[in-house]
Amino acid sequence: MAEIIFWSLSVIAVIFAFMVILSKSPVRSAISLIGVLLAFAGLYLILDSEFIAGIQILIYIGGITVLYMFVISMMRFKKINIETQFTKQWLVAIVSALAFLAEVVYFALKGKEFFKVGNHSKLVTANGLGTIENVGKVLYGKYVLPFEIATVLLLAAIIGTVLLAKREKEKM
Repeated sequence: MAEIIFWSLSVIAVIFAFMVILSKSPVRSAISLIGVLLAFAGLYLILDSEFIAGIQILIYIGGITVLYMFVISMMRFKKINIETQFTKQWLVAIVSALAFLAEVVYFALKGKEFFKVGNHSKLVTANGLGTIENVGKVLYGKYVLPFEIATVLLLAAIIGTVLLAKREKEKM
């Protein structure tokens, strides 16, 4: 049963990821991103990481995606002539896509050999991996500097967005 749920959530995540990339509207892309993040939250639940799944929903869907929507609403988008933009990149894109497809097929067929842990056929998770206590120890212990740097970068992005939007309104 867990495999069926895993594959279903994986397919949903991939479909929504393609919708993020292929959507012409930035608002629809952001809404599709919510679908991807919800699918990942479901995958975290399968891994018995309820805390990480909850944080995924609260922080990424509730906070970051709202920030993206705010940025999208502040920016003006011009129509771009897509046909002339990609004329020289088709060969590189096709070769890259075929290489990626070959890797996916290879790991789908022989990937279990690469991901074995010891003599076990399934990955063994650490006891209490997704609990609040362990996440807090790691986040505010070993990785406190990268966590604070990410916080400052997000704050700088918010300030930059507000300043850019302010300049756009002043030019009008």
